[in-house]
Amino acid sequence: ESLRRQSLSDANAEIGILSERLMRSTASKQQSIPERDASLRAAEIASKQAEAIREERDALHHELVQAQQQITAQQNEIMTLQARVQLSLQAEARWFEETKRHEAVQQQLLRQK
Repeated sequence: ESLRRQSLSDANAEIGILSERLMRSTASKQQSIPERDASLRAAEIASKQAEAIREERDALHHELVQAQQQITAQQNEIMTLQARVQLSLQAEARWFEETKRHEAVQQQLLRQK
């Protein structure tokens, strides 16, 4: 009988220890659920922010490419205008030289008369 009571007491003590472990484990898991949910929400927010940053980067890259194309077109237009001005200046210089020669010839003809 005393042995039986001791066994029963030992079993009750073990049940108490196991119950305590179970309660601690359950409490720990219940605490980790909100932490895990918060981590998942934070990860989801970070993912959305990263996607928004990628989209903004892509849009800025597109704007940059367009700006570079506009700059190239403007540079080509400037080079074309510079070439036209150069040709115009050369034509004016030729006209001026021809006018000087013509005047010189006229002066010479007047002197010969």
